[in-house]
Amino acid sequence: MKKFVLIALTALLTACGSPLDYTLAESNEPEKARKILEALSPEDQQALNTFVMNRAASGKGLDYKMTIREAIKAEKAEAPQRAEARAAELAKAEAEAEAARKEWVETQEKMRRMR
Repeated sequence: MKKFVLIALTALLTACGSPLDYTLAESNEPEKARKILEALSPEDQQALNTFVMNRAASGKGLDYKMTIREAIKAEKAEAPQRAEARAAELAKAEAEAEAARKEWVETQEKMRRMR
């Protein structure tokens, strides 16, 4: 009898699942949203928020069938690539700014010599 109760309890707990197994669509339900936030570390909360915001801002849209766990995993996989792209954009902007500064200095020197 004890084995049966243990097996039944294990099956029940497995069927309930984790809040991380809720879909993004389900995360809009207040009670489930509360459970999700309680289950997530601050780092994972940030990853989930970033994932949703980046998808919305990029126009890619959200797959509302995706689970919370999948969204966090996807964000953690995409974050380094976005960081590299941002670093490359920053380096390019800095190089362009430096080139413009040099051009301005050269122009100023030419104008001084012309006087």
